[in-house]
Amino acid sequence: MERDALNGEGLYSNTTQIAEHPDEALDELFGVEVYNVACSLQPYHSELRQYGVTGVTLGTQPTRQLFEYLKRIADHIKANTDKPEAVKANILEAITNLDKLKHWGLIYQILILQGLLVMLANCSFADDDRGYIEAQCLFDWIADLLVDKVMWFAMTGGVKYGDGDKERLQPLCDYLYNTEIGRCVQDCIFDRTQPEADHLNPDTSTPTDSPEVVSLPDELNTPEARALFSELVKQGFAESNGAVYRWKSTNALFGYMVNQVSERLNIRPDNDRLPWAIFQCAFGMSNAQIRTATNHQSKLNNGAVNEPTGYEKIKTICK
Repeated sequence: MERDALNGEGLYSNTTQIAEHPDEALDELFGVEVYNVACSLQPYHSELRQYGVTGVTLGTQPTRQLFEYLKRIADHIKANTDKPEAVKANILEAITNLDKLKHWGLIYQILILQGLLVMLANCSFADDDRGYIEAQCLFDWIADLLVDKVMWFAMTGGVKYGDGDKERLQPLCDYLYNTEIGRCVQDCIFDRTQPEADHLNPDTSTPTDSPEVVSLPDELNTPEARALFSELVKQGFAESNGAVYRWKSTNALFGYMVNQVSERLNIRPDNDRLPWAIFQCAFGMSNAQIRTATNHQSKLNNGAVNEPTGYEKIKTICK
């Protein structure tokens, strides 16, 4: 034992275990700039690495290819800041090109779209940055694409992938279903499949196992408020399953709607601040979405930005 201790062997050996070695080649791919704001893809890589996606699911070379893809898209956004439709067309082309890649094409599509969302979310826009609204619109557009891809992955994964692939994809699933969109997709699938599941497998859960029933806050559970929300549904701004509502338009327009409806229903608190919490509950909005809506509405009140697209219809509904 004394010899082992002196030589650092046996019980006294010290070996550093590294699950995934750093890849210095990624450094030149992390730095990007969009809408005249310096951004980075490094936070996204850190998220993927934390869950083991880069090590287990992808590996070194596919990880590099993923960030090369993201870097090219980011560079195109930088060069076409004044051409939002060209930016969308470029992203669509990058995504549809991966349709040809059997099985793993969908994985790369999801990772690319999620990476773009993380990149935009980590850009530090100042209050007077002109690109903020454009970036928010692009964020919402990409999120809509990602929802469809994640939904397809969740609904078909059990059939498309074998046991070996499923084991390899587990870190990706763990990461993906801890994102905001992943959780929303899970909720959506649960709501769609629950009636059939109940028919095939009688419910044996206790009352504490049942999902919480969501209802409108008292301030919004009035005939006048429901009439306004029904009109929002008719106009395509929201949807309803009969019990709760879901907002379908931009976060900026949600903030404008909160302002207009609050004024119409006269439910502003004494300090005249908007009652964000009750609208967040009524429409199932995330904290991140509320922060975006609040930020835009504050800038609108200060004259720093223009009214969001669709505001005329919201204003008409709330007259």
